[in-house]
Amino acid sequence: MKIVMLPASEVQLSAVKYDLGELQAPRLTGLSLKLFVTLIQAPLIGSLITAYLRKQNKMDEVLRQTVIPEPPMFKPEFPPQEQEAGVVSLEEDGKPEDRVESASRCLPHHDPASSWNSETTSFRYWKIRDYAYAYRSGLITPSMVAEHVISAVEECKNITPLLISFDPEEVRKQAAASSQRFAEGNPLSILDGIFMAVKDDIDCYPHPTKGGTNWLHDVRPVNKDGVCVSRLRKCGVIFVGKANMHELGMGVTGLNPHHGTPRNPHDLQRYPGGSSSGPAAIVASGICPAALGSDAGGSIRIPASLCGVVGLKTTYGRTDTRGTLWAPGTVEVIGPIASSVDDVMLIYAAMLGSSPADKISLRPPTLCLPNLSSNGSSIASFPMRLGKYTEWFDDVNSPDISGVCGQVLASLSEMQGCEIVEITIPELQQMRIAHVVSYACESLCSLLPDFQNGKFQKLALDSRINLAIAQSFTASDYVAAQRLRQRLMYYHMEIFKKVDIIVTPSTGMTAPIIHPTALDGGESDIEVTGSLMKFALTANVLGFPAISVPVGYDKQGLPIGLQLIGRPWCEATILRLAAAIEQQWNEPKRRPVIYFDVTKGNCVKMGKKNVMFPPNQVDLTKVKYDPGEIQAPNLSGTWLRMFVMLIEMPLIGSVIVAYLKKRNKIQQMLRETVIPEPPMFRPEFPLQEQELGVVCLKEDGKSQDRVESCIRCLPQYDPASATASRSSGLSPSFCYWKIRDYAYSYRSRITTPSVVAEYVISALEEFNNDKKPPTPLLVSFNAEDVRKQATASTKRFEEGKPVSALDGIFMAIKDDIDCYPHPTKGGTTWFDEVRTVDKDAVCVSKLRSCGVILVGKVNMHEFGQGTTGNNPSNGTTRNPHDAERYTGGSSSGPAAIVASGICSAALGTDGGGSVRIPSSLCGVVGLKTTYGRSDIKGALHDGGTLEIIGPIASSVEDVMLMYAAILGASPTDKLSLSPSLPCLPDLSSHETSSILGSMRLGKYTEWFNDVYSPDISTKCEDILALLSQTHGCKVVEVVIPELHQARTSHLVSIGSEALASIIPNCQSGNDKKFTLDTRTNLALFRSFTASDYVAAQRLRRRVMYYHMEIFKTVDVIVTPTTGMTAPLIRTSALQTGETNLKVTGNLMRFILAGNLIGLPAISVPVGYDKQGLPIGLQIIGRPWGEATILRLAAACEALRSETKKPASYFDVLKGQ
Repeated sequence: MKIVMLPASEVQLSAVKYDLGELQAPRLTGLSLKLFVTLIQAPLIGSLITAYLRKQNKMDEVLRQTVIPEPPMFKPEFPPQEQEAGVVSLEEDGKPEDRVESASRCLPHHDPASSWNSETTSFRYWKIRDYAYAYRSGLITPSMVAEHVISAVEECKNITPLLISFDPEEVRKQAAASSQRFAEGNPLSILDGIFMAVKDDIDCYPHPTKGGTNWLHDVRPVNKDGVCVSRLRKCGVIFVGKANMHELGMGVTGLNPHHGTPRNPHDLQRYPGGSSSGPAAIVASGICPAALGSDAGGSIRIPASLCGVVGLKTTYGRTDTRGTLWAPGTVEVIGPIASSVDDVMLIYAAMLGSSPADKISLRPPTLCLPNLSSNGSSIASFPMRLGKYTEWFDDVNSPDISGVCGQVLASLSEMQGCEIVEITIPELQQMRIAHVVSYACESLCSLLPDFQNGKFQKLALDSRINLAIAQSFTASDYVAAQRLRQRLMYYHMEIFKKVDIIVTPSTGMTAPIIHPTALDGGESDIEVTGSLMKFALTANVLGFPAISVPVGYDKQGLPIGLQLIGRPWCEATILRLAAAIEQQWNEPKRRPVIYFDVTKGNCVKMGKKNVMFPPNQVDLTKVKYDPGEIQAPNLSGTWLRMFVMLIEMPLIGSVIVAYLKKRNKIQQMLRETVIPEPPMFRPEFPLQEQELGVVCLKEDGKSQDRVESCIRCLPQYDPASATASRSSGLSPSFCYWKIRDYAYSYRSRITTPSVVAEYVISALEEFNNDKKPPTPLLVSFNAEDVRKQATASTKRFEEGKPVSALDGIFMAIKDDIDCYPHPTKGGTTWFDEVRTVDKDAVCVSKLRSCGVILVGKVNMHEFGQGTTGNNPSNGTTRNPHDAERYTGGSSSGPAAIVASGICSAALGTDGGGSVRIPSSLCGVVGLKTTYGRSDIKGALHDGGTLEIIGPIASSVEDVMLMYAAILGASPTDKLSLSPSLPCLPDLSSHETSSILGSMRLGKYTEWFNDVYSPDISTKCEDILALLSQTHGCKVVEVVIPELHQARTSHLVSIGSEALASIIPNCQSGNDKKFTLDTRTNLALFRSFTASDYVAAQRLRRRVMYYHMEIFKTVDVIVTPTTGMTAPLIRTSALQTGETNLKVTGNLMRFILAGNLIGLPAISVPVGYDKQGLPIGLQIIGRPWGEATILRLAAACEALRSETKKPASYFDVLKGQ
């Protein structure tokens, strides 16, 4: 049964009920755990078990049976935040030592001398400033402390194994160097000589990184520090080694059967928490003042809370995670664990600084720290509103937790003037599901290439259970989880309009007991996991900063932590409040049972795994063009029916799909290859230079005004003489009527929109009913509605008040874009039954406001699942140049209705060439805009990351007019993409020729010439030669690596996102109503796992890098639009459809970059092959560079030598 969620903005919070239920799964250890793992890894039984677990925990209901209206948010997208008060700004690109110096000046007063000389009997941890004072004063040296640290680590080894990799001589060497610097009076920073441990999933050379396993270092060598480690090392930090952890971060207790389980320093019979178990325990035991951990699901905050220390999870993207096992993830951060807020601030200052990619995509604001040293630094000087969701806050295993945390809030209110604000947070259950899917799948994607040669079986049993569940998530599950993520971000941003911080306990229970049987065989206890993670997930799913600060103990003497969750980038705010809480803590700190006072006493083969070089290390001179023909059978008729029946069978279908994926190297690329780049889930564009000779448009202005500005950009043209020439038959060759011709005829009263409407209606009825063979253009058409719109337009012209140059222009809308009152079926016969239309899509609404007459919904390849236009359900649209050939797709109807002269323009969608391919095959112009340039809300796939809505018209100038009307980014894209000002080329200016003369056209010759017929490359070469001769354009040879990988990345991305949109509507057997070729595609898409999807996004970032490097040397990239001209229609395909991936490969060969990395591209007709079929040239531009490609397309159009009248053509302006 399908569930339809209200948009987040319409959810009534007063009706929200607290819904975070307990996780449902058995607690297993010992023999029962081993048996369960055996079963869950068995092919058939395992699928049943994972399906049952997903159902019990409502995962399938949320991910597969629910329509989630929000677009996916693949990584946190933060709205701009106000500057925090009372802060000191830091230089992100400066030296870590300088930031640490600035941080030390922000700290509250502390007298290390009195600390050293104090005779107090109460327990306290030594602070970093105490160590620095002792070193500078000569009381101790780093080398002296090193011996105590080494002794403590050795002593703990058999009781609580804290370190996985430890080399005493390496520690002594670092300590000796630090001691020498102090002896010379030249310490590097206040962190010089400070001992730190590094979690075993962060690179710290020369130690191996095992991720808590006993084998990962064999397949993943370490040759340098992680970025954060490198920054700390520059400050003089001494690294003692790699700290223990829950294997692969796959748990939150710290259990590790391989290396031994670290114990909680407060109670050796209890867990320290995880997955950063070693870092928290080594700090709590006093051996190190601080440690580095990673946090993807509370893995810093949970162990910090359970061990009674401080743990900071930074804003996503605030620190650079390169050099960790999970560097490309979207929920993971690296953060500090220390015994005090002061020390956390110092470590944070040293390690912070976004990665280059995050600087572009997240645009982090200036780094800040709270100035705790000033007189007005108290919380009372900065009144804070603390949000508390009471039902959630109190949902803990012991009232001690909520009681202690509640007392802290009461104290903050009474003593510091904080206001406690009651809030409601909807959909916490969905939050948990979104996190499980996101984190599990991204982890699996990172690990899969390393699971060769039986490595998977070497993992601990609980890790294997988690990964088995992760493998059951499909790519569409992953996309659905990201849609939930968008909703959750909305709710929290609304909450942060009323509060400054959200407060919760850090965990739902204190340190759990270690069951003896778990130490050797492992344990799976989902109930404990749920309690420990109950409050942690918000910060990871949405990327917020959060800190756990100790606030007391339960009745058993176990530490309790309070969590503070801040606005994006607002670390300073939560650090200020954490420091205030720490300062007002009245209860004496309890000395842990285990405590040491250390102040005193390019692709290289590795087995079956491939390791890709980072793209900046790829030698382009050695890149070989790989045409990579698609390997799959060509089927139609009975053979296609039989194939679909087999591929949809549970076992046989899996075998067939696996075979096809292997033949096409999909498995090798996605699961057997280490891809070093982080994923790019949607296009992330670097800043671009302003284009030359352009007119900028107001994106937020009226569509009519933009159209008027566009008219002034067009070249000189006299509609009167053009009309007279064609009417007299003196025109030398065929040409289409332009929009300006219609506008002139209406204004001059040569004809009216109502007269033209009758010709249009007549032509459409002939096409749909009388054509032999039938050529169904429209799937929804109401003649009376067309007449009604035309009458209104005619009246406006009679009154001398046309709305714009587009008033009275007839246009058609593809059947996957909403155009009220027509239904949207996506080329099916039934989809309107499960998805109603009550208003226009945004782009359609903009056209309507310009006076456009919308004739109806045009045919398409069903659900955009093909590139030919074949549609057995509604009939297949024929090519106006040859009725025995396909139009191309999926925007088959839009291209054909324009090419046949019935409409001046049409709207299509393009997720994989679906505007450009049919435009090329039908001899018209099709524009694919930059991703995010136009708002696709109201399209069937409006949550995708590749799809755009774009215009198809008979001339470049008509495309420009359409583009001017529909452009305008959605509110979400304005925030996340920061689009540059939309511009049009000023083709009326005399500068156009000189601008063209400076253009560099990139051409990858081997790729350019890889076409089905030499006619295509020859015609495209001819136009390039003319551009060079006429305008002085320079053709530059380029090389584009990894085209095969780009195709795989595109296939997985668009397939998974389409499936995510479709799945909630496929209940009650609706999926069987699809045509056979669509069902074949969906069977393939269902086989893509969520980790496949993440791997595809890693490839996507590589493709973006290569293209951005190419655009440093060229202005545009030129290719043929398609690798073949219009293919023949097989008779058997008309009734049953067909699947012909060889044809698909030829048609899509050149178009994928525009979709995969969001670049603008246009197809412009440049000639015909020997059979008289149109050939198109594709021009691909830089991000937001529509003006450049439109200018070059107009020049190509002007140089074109001939145009042929299509076999099926209607002159609706003249009624012929």
